[in-house]
Amino acid sequence: MAANNPCILSYYDSIIREDDLQILNGIGWISDRIIGFVLEYFERELFASLHDVVAFVQPEISQFIKLCDATVLDSEFVLDSLNLSKKELIFLPVNDHNKVTEAGGSHWTLLIYIRPSNCYLHMDSLCTSSNLQSAKITAYKLDQVLKYSSNTNFTEIKNGPRQVNGYDCGMYVICEIESICKKYKSENDIGSITDQFGIICRSLTPEMIHQKRLELSSLIISLRLKSA
Repeated sequence: MAANNPCILSYYDSIIREDDLQILNGIGWISDRIIGFVLEYFERELFASLHDVVAFVQPEISQFIKLCDATVLDSEFVLDSLNLSKKELIFLPVNDHNKVTEAGGSHWTLLIYIRPSNCYLHMDSLCTSSNLQSAKITAYKLDQVLKYSSNTNFTEIKNGPRQVNGYDCGMYVICEIESICKKYKSENDIGSITDQFGIICRSLTPEMIHQKRLELSSLIISLRLKSA
């Protein structure tokens, strides 16, 4: 299977395959590989200056937190890899797939934990309730892992951007994270922007999402040439 879908970029812990590039250059639901690669790029390069205060949780770790039983969830695994307990802002891409034994899923949404406000915010570009339960479970499990206060609030962001097709949800998650981090980087005060997350991301248009696909494709090619 891998021979028919070769790796075109190895970037730290992330791998991008040929079909990922094809999807970015066309239309289609992006994989967790693409989301994971972008989050790693955010962490290591674009938003490296926010490393001490912001965590970009990889899709597979977010899924692990959601699906693993809270009583056996190894908190050290999460804490050692991301040092989540010390971050002010934690981004978790959430998938609606709930089976441990097989891959799948059809929708991505964004779960955000803001430590100074002790709250979770959930942003769904389809504005449906299909992923709400998965987001709440992930938030509950993360509370158990990091021993957050039992008074943690969970809020649905209603004024965020809206996708106009059935496949750009993962791209919206990426662009929402980027928009919030750019604002945080410029303001340097999480408290001043927490209530504005929906408004900050509201400016994302379908045209901007399409353009971001092409930008990510170009980024992958550029990084590949640098590593050659």
